[in-house]
This record gives sequence, structure tokens and C-alpha cells, in this order.
Amino acid sequence: MTRINTYQVLGIMVLLVTLDCLGANSVPQLSELLEKYTQSLDSTASMISSYKSSTISSAYLPPMNLNYTNVRMYDNGERRTDGKGRIYHQSYVWGFHTVLKKYVPESKASYSLEVATSHFQYGHNKVTRGQSNGLVTYKETQSPGWNNFRNTSDAFFLGYLGVDVRIDVILKKAKQISVRSEPAIMNGDLCYVIQAETAYGDYVLWLDSAYGYQPIRIEATKDGDDIVNVAALQAPPDKRPDARETLVIDDLTFKQVQEVWIPVKGRVKSRIQWPRHGYYFNNDIRYEITQIKLNPDHDALKSFADPIKHPGVDPELVNDTRVRLGQKGLLCVWRDGKLVDNAGDLPN
Repeated sequence: MTRINTYQVLGIMVLLVTLDCLGANSVPQLSELLEKYTQSLDSTASMISSYKSSTISSAYLPPMNLNYTNVRMYDNGERRTDGKGRIYHQSYVWGFHTVLKKYVPESKASYSLEVATSHFQYGHNKVTRGQSNGLVTYKETQSPGWNNFRNTSDAFFLGYLGVDVRIDVILKKAKQISVRSEPAIMNGDLCYVIQAETAYGDYVLWLDSAYGYQPIRIEATKDGDDIVNVAALQAPPDKRPDARETLVIDDLTFKQVQEVWIPVKGRVKSRIQWPRHGYYFNNDIRYEITQIKLNPDHDALKSFADPIKHPGVDPELVNDTRVRLGQKGLLCVWRDGKLVDNAGDLPN
């Protein structure tokens, strides 16, 4: 006769309770889940984070001279946002260079810095760190779309999935939206599954009740009928390329920071394909947030200082860096801590 010990009895009881809960269809109302998700995104809206990522990329896109398979790229950087339109993003990228068609070591990484507030917009892109082979663009205004992070690596916990509207706002304005009648168990956690058809594409999100209703998995699809960005000028659907985009975010690891759950590690897989031509662009990204601070005192830290007025903000702003100034793009040069025009004079 087989004996059942105390631990086995407890395990069976937990399993029965779990099955009873799932069978009871005790799923919160959709409005309640969306509000919990909004609260989760609000809690991470203001932050400073350092990150690193590794990407395996493949592409066949002859119009852009892209043709490579399973190449590796690396990215280290820092992001800052106050959730109210001010951003800072510094990045060093190395590995396979899609323009040079060769591998570049970290010591010769390309560099970019974006800083934007309602008063100015600063962008610096250069081919090689430490060199003056870059270009700065500087305006005393902020262009639409410069007030958030739309990338698809570690920005999704801020609520942005490749477009300049936060995902909870998109969901609340969905054409069709529902919550599945049965919750799902993901990695042992109770998750509620929201699926929606929106103007920006179709979404499925598994909101994890154990981690502040942050998604533990996201699936998104877009095609030519969907909005890409509010800020971008877009052709009508019948004039757009026959493209389809898919995105999956999963394999997440969460960490509690200042009593808020953050997805500090994960995988992001994206694919864009043009079936009519056989073109495609694939990225498989592994990211990690190495440091993060929520709700910092950005003003005291000068998180969004103007690099032209405070050159120390941009460590790669070296002598002879070209600068395009203002709406008209007046060409200047950075020299000895100030801007000079081609004649060696300060621009008016």
C-alpha cells in the first residue's frame, strides 16, 4: 500500500484549490485590469536606467543594401525620462556594422545621444567613439515623437511598443477588446489575458497578478492598414508597402525596485516581412536592465541639461564635431567649448 506524506497532501490541496479558482471563472472586469495596468505603467514613468543588450539579426532588404544572416550586435546605454516629455538616451553600439559590412569592436563603437525637453532638441550620432566623425543637430524646439522611447527592447515596461502612444491608452481606445474568460498560469503565476484589435495593430497581453499586473508576455502584429506613429507623416493604406510586422516579448525576469516590479531581463523577437518581394528584417534581442532608479529628482541631477550649454553632458562632443543649428540647419563646428561657423565666428 502506497503512503502519502504530509507534503504530498498539501500539494494536492493547493492543486485542487487552483483548479477550483480557474473553474470559477473569477476573472476581474476588463476595466479593472486596464486600470491596474495603467497604475503599473504610471509607477515606472519617471526613471533613470542603465541597460545592455545583445541582438542576433538577419535581413534581406536590397533597397536598403541589407543582406546578412545571424549577425550579432551589442548595445550599452542609459535612458532617462520624467514621463512628461523630457528624455535622455545615450548609446554605444558595436558588433556587426550594417553599413560597413564588418564587425566593429567595442573600442570603436558607434555612438548616439538624444536629449529633448520642451525647450530644445539635441541629437548626436557618430561613427566611432572618441572621433569627430559625427553630426550634432540642435533646435530650440522639440519635434513631435521626441518625448518618449518607442524602441522595442526595454521600453515596453514604460508602455511603448514601437509607436508614440502608450499601450494602455491604445487599449482603452481599441476597436474591439476583451479579456479571456479563463485566466492562464504562466511560470506558476495567475495571469489575465487581454486581446485587442486597435488602430495600431492587434495585441495580446498576459498581465501577471504576481508582478503588479506588468505583462509577462506580449504579442503584437501590424500590417499596412495600421498606424505606425501619430507624429509621422504616413501614406494612406493603399499606398503603403505590403508589410507585416510581428513582435513577441517573453522570457521575462522581474525584480522589485522601490516596491515596484520591473522586468529587468527578457527577450524581444521582432520580424518585418514584405511577402510580395520576399524581403524581411528579423531581430532577436536579449536585454538586461543593469541599474534603475524610479522617480529620481531629475532637476537636482540635471538629467536633461542642454549639452550645448553644459558640454559635459555629452562626453563625445569633441573639437571639430559638425553641428547643424536651428530649423535652417546652419552648419557650425564645435571648438574649444563653443560653436563657431565656417569663418571661425560665433553664430548669431
